[in-house]
Amino acid sequence: MEIIFIPLWLLGCVLVTMLAESKGQTGILAFLLSFMLSPVLMLLVVLCRPNFKREEIEAKRHAELLEAARDAK
Repeated sequence: MEIIFIPLWLLGCVLVTMLAESKGQTGILAFLLSFMLSPVLMLLVVLCRPNFKREEIEAKRHAELLEAARDAK
């Protein structure tokens, strides 16, 4: 039973890491915390946190729109 548990635990940690990195969060921190605590717990934490990549893109777009509006005046 333990032989199956360890690879599944590591697979869960890797999946949490990949999801965290895709959302613009620190992957190595997510991996370490999921390894020490629980991949399921960290999966919930990562899913509840905002998508920082999307927020960064939206902030850049907002700045571009403001500059275009200032230039149009």
